[in-house]
Amino acid sequence: MIFLITAFSNAEEFNALSESEQMETSIFNFGLYSAIILTVLCAAAILVAGLIFTVLNVKNSLKALIGLAVIIIIFFIAYNMADPKGTGSLARTILEEGIQEKSSRFISGAISTAIVLGGGAILAFIVSEVSNLFK
Repeated sequence: MIFLITAFSNAEEFNALSESEQMETSIFNFGLYSAIILTVLCAAAILVAGLIFTVLNVKNSLKALIGLAVIIIIFFIAYNMADPKGTGSLARTILEEGIQEKSSRFISGAISTAIVLGGGAILAFIVSEVSNLFK
């Protein structure tokens, strides 16, 4: 909303500028910076509220904490099993871009974790539908 207010109030001045001046203007910076700051503040508030709820209601949050622990364990296993050098086009890309070993293992671990979680979601969907079929 803040961005829209600053954008609409300065639109005539912006249109009066030449095309090269439009690229260099800082007329909309306040709106952009305000929107970014408010987004970061909202994300921080969401995290803080989630942590407060988790601390105050540990019993209710137990399933979520167990799920988070499972995801972390899957990532840890995938990270340690990852080949930092890669093969084929992956190895060429790692060499060309100068990607470090830890970064390569982190990326491979994250991709493997996403694949495992996606496969688990598909499997859970199939099992759920089959069990509903027999009810």
